[in-house]
Amino acid sequence: MLKKLSGEYIDYLPEPVLLKAGLFKSKYNISLADSIIAAFASVRKAVLVHKDPEYENLAKIIKEERLPYKKRSEKYGK
Repeated sequence: MLKKLSGEYIDYLPEPVLLKAGLFKSKYNISLADSIIAAFASVRKAVLVHKDPEYENLAKIIKEERLPYKKRSEKYGK
């Protein structure tokens, strides 16, 4: 199934993405990986499809489509 999806190999981060990722990381307290992903979506004016609660802080800034979050396991008390 993954082979049927179009994708793009990224071997560098363009400066606009780096700057936006730094802003997201510092201002919205999200992980570095999530800030880079969000920055790509923002710079390319793409819709970020996710099920990660970390992106909730960016909902007013980037276009997003939230998928249902996983329910936490009762086994671990979460």
